[in-house]
Amino acid sequence: MVQLYGRDWTRAELSRYVADMGQLGGINPVAYQDGPEAGVRALEFRTGAGLSFTVLADRCMDIGLAAVNGVPLSFMTGVGYAHPAYYSERGDDWHQTFAGGLMVTCGLDTFGSPSTDSGKEYGQHGRASSLPARGLSWDADWDGDDYVLKARGKMRQVSFHGEYLQLTREITAKLGENRFTLHDTVENLGTRAEAHMVLYHFNIGFPLLDAGTVLDVDTNRTDALDERFQGMVGRAKQVLGPEYGYDPEVVSHDAKTDDHGWVTASVVNGGFDAGRGLGLTIRYRKDELPFLWQWRNFRERGYVMGVEPGNAHMRGRIYNREQGTLQVLEVGERREYHLEVSASLGPK
Repeated sequence: MVQLYGRDWTRAELSRYVADMGQLGGINPVAYQDGPEAGVRALEFRTGAGLSFTVLADRCMDIGLAAVNGVPLSFMTGVGYAHPAYYSERGDDWHQTFAGGLMVTCGLDTFGSPSTDSGKEYGQHGRASSLPARGLSWDADWDGDDYVLKARGKMRQVSFHGEYLQLTREITAKLGENRFTLHDTVENLGTRAEAHMVLYHFNIGFPLLDAGTVLDVDTNRTDALDERFQGMVGRAKQVLGPEYGYDPEVVSHDAKTDDHGWVTASVVNGGFDAGRGLGLTIRYRKDELPFLWQWRNFRERGYVMGVEPGNAHMRGRIYNREQGTLQVLEVGERREYHLEVSASLGPK
């Protein structure tokens, strides 16, 4: 049943008021026509309850700008939604096409620091975000008394005589809810076993990110990626305001789960709008994504915090191989990932 405007509605009841449900919410396909974004396809979701977000079909169906009741949740760089043709996998060139947005996919066979494995160089965060969707489909329609918004597509990371990994992504939301779910399946369609690394790079920006904002997640342990920052581990969940020349920090959290194996990580700005409050919650399964990384980049004009569930260590592919944390997909094998994202504005 649809929850809108302070009450529950059945399909029959709402249909008396509107001829086209797009009046209340839905999915709008667009294509950008200017600058480095030219040619990029996207899907604009509106849930009717206040949540809106952009699915970048030609950038791995990642999530671009997201907002609740017009209040931004995500960080955006000056890069824009650059077309995949601009992507370079050398070293840290990934930054040249890093648009920000609410979520960027890193992988599918490496993420984190650039590294060389078995004589091959792997750039920062991998190729995933440069992969355009094939067989893209979307729809908004009734399912009983629920009005469901859904998009689906397949991304292939393929190299002749190399890897052949396919990511199938499905993003689902419902009219009347400020939340969406993401279901990913990664398959090895090649003829040899392949390393598999994936990271969900959520990018939190102002005004959700501000002095006094907190990362609320139950943890068993927190460690700094770099020994230089070990002293700030105890205050890692506390957000600072923007500072000139801030030196970015990365920490890892060994997150606790609920009784069903889910981790809940929330970014909460309780002081937003004179105490009205603003928040974003990310839920995922720890058996699928055992690592939770936090990127603290409280630098002026680049003010962002990453909340990043992943299946491996941030130090790169060769480090994971050496430490025994590199996952491998055998021929025909698949992995599934389930995430839920919700936004709140005002008291819960």
